[in-house]
Amino acid sequence: MKKKETSPLQKYLDEVKNYLKPVIPVNRNFLHALKQDLEEYLDTHPDSCFEDFIEYFGSPESVAMQQLDELEEKDIRQIAKRKKIRTLFLILLLFFLLASIGYIIYLSTFAQGTGTLTLEVSEPEYIDDSVLE
Repeated sequence: MKKKETSPLQKYLDEVKNYLKPVIPVNRNFLHALKQDLEEYLDTHPDSCFEDFIEYFGSPESVAMQQLDELEEKDIRQIAKRKKIRTLFLILLLFFLLASIGYIIYLSTFAQGTGTLTLEVSEPEYIDDSVLE
């Protein structure tokens, strides 16, 4: 099966996203504006390749760094706080799921034989002694 070749424009956008993704959620408005700029450049330079984008716009890393520099410190703190809350929520959810699975396994294996057993004791029947003689 042939691997689909990505366009230089898409490759450039993907690399910018890869630099931003570990740090912050990628801003769709920023990517949309960058894509429009790249498309406009392609309209005037139709034979452009990936290296031409780097020469004109800068490396994907430098474009990502410019985006990070534009963020205010307050925004960065909010993003970090949201990331911590999301991580804590996922850890608690995982703990709850594992505890639930453990409890279900316990009930299905160990608690099966602990049902109530009722024994009826009846008085022995009277045996006529005359029959025994």
